[in-house]
Amino acid sequence: MSEIMKKIKTSFFQKILAKFNKKPSVRGVYIDGSSVVSPEVTSAIVESKIPVVAVLTTATSVVSTDTSVADTFTVSVTQSITINCTNGVDGKGTTWLLTQANGGSKTITLGSEFLLPDSASTPLGWSTTVGKTDLLAARYSTILGKWMVVSMVPGY
Repeated sequence: MSEIMKKIKTSFFQKILAKFNKKPSVRGVYIDGSSVVSPEVTSAIVESKIPVVAVLTTATSVVSTDTSVADTFTVSVTQSITINCTNGVDGKGTTWLLTQANGGSKTITLGSEFLLPDSASTPLGWSTTVGKTDLLAARYSTILGKWMVVSMVPGY
């Protein structure tokens, strides 16, 4: 693109933004860990969002999951456990895949940093059959200081 066209394009967008009194913003679309920045923005820093999965085996009755390490936790439930979670970031979602192992019938409890909606049954209806996987999804709220459980689907 020629220098004259760049100046015209820049001037055009500046006039539009001034008219609506808006500042330019960066819009990112994440596809397979990559990011795309809107063409109107000439330079920007866009955070990489490559999902990380941590695979855990329950060697102790307390499973501590650190969300600064991974976005998804796959847990082989070999004994009754309590799930704790640390390093929440406001609005960040995390997923736990919990699979019953070694005879099944292991109980799963959520730590005090989790908040269930009023509509949820307590305790949650976790699977107890060997090989069945339950999906738990939660989003962190800085205001509440808790992980809000948004979904629990048993029995995959």
